[in-house]
Amino acid sequence: MLSGARDAGAAMSVLYAVPRLVFTQVVAGHWAAASSSASEALTLSISSGQRPMAATPLAWLTVLAALRGSPEFDALLADAEDVAPGQPPGIMTNPAHDLIRCAKGSRAAQRGDVHAAFHHFGRPTVPAIARTAALDRIESAVRVDDRAQAAAWVGQLASFADGTGWPWALAAVEHGRALIAEPTRAPEHFGPALAHHTRGRRPYDRARTHLAHGELLRRSQRRIDARTHLRGALEIFEDLHVAPLITRASQELRASGETARRRDPSTAVDLTPMERQVAQSVSTGMSTRRLPRSAGSPPAPLRSTSGTASPRRASRHAASSHSSTSRSAISSATARTSDTVVRCGMGIPWHGR
Repeated sequence: MLSGARDAGAAMSVLYAVPRLVFTQVVAGHWAAASSSASEALTLSISSGQRPMAATPLAWLTVLAALRGSPEFDALLADAEDVAPGQPPGIMTNPAHDLIRCAKGSRAAQRGDVHAAFHHFGRPTVPAIARTAALDRIESAVRVDDRAQAAAWVGQLASFADGTGWPWALAAVEHGRALIAEPTRAPEHFGPALAHHTRGRRPYDRARTHLAHGELLRRSQRRIDARTHLRGALEIFEDLHVAPLITRASQELRASGETARRRDPSTAVDLTPMERQVAQSVSTGMSTRRLPRSAGSPPAPLRSTSGTASPRRASRHAASSHSSTSRSAISSATARTSDTVVRCGMGIPWHGR
């Protein structure tokens, strides 16, 4: 659908389809691709005179900036909140507002403002977004000592997970149960959670479970066991450039008696010539209006030299030079993934997942 809309020049169809694509890219850990897709939609909304349609892509860019602890967060949030109220009523209105709430919740949690985090994470109204933020919601409730609410959210997610059998949901339920369980019983839930994660294909969520399990083991004086989980978490956080959790995992690893090693630069992503050109242009301050619109054909998904998909380093690409009106456009970096959206059953209305 997305490829056809692009080929036909159907701007509105692209603007409605790309945010759904971004959703699948974010949960699958393809954050560089998600940033590229959101930037494409943002640029298109402005160039086509559909500024209100910029709300959802701006909200996604704000979420990514929040998760990564990016200094661009405040500017992106201001832009998103400026545009969102002007968005006409429709299927993208509530998702835009919910994403902004989740972004605020993530930033509040990073700053240690647990009550603000709990407030923001408790407000999403779109089921798909609320479920995607389930761990944040449950963790925020635990941190303000509202275990009744945490248990209620675990129960809601459990009903969904049991009904669908989706691994990522089953993993989130077990992780949530570990958070509300007594420390001595928590490992009984972390183990099954990680087992589900092996089939869930949500690396960020898997890393968070590894981190939580590792922290618990380290506090229980099981330092050697903790290191395996902390190393696994750190590697994924580094791939995704999640600065706040890189710091947290590194500190936990040092507390376990092991120094976190710097990743081998040889595992960095090899950018295509087009991506490198855009990144270099943006880094020198070139206006986004002067950036090339396309590379003739969609580049292949970013891959590390080891052959595995990774958004590492390429994340300095389209998300590196935001202004109040647009962000750098590295469009069509993921055009071929639209077919995957359909096969995975995720290219459907927001309420469906």
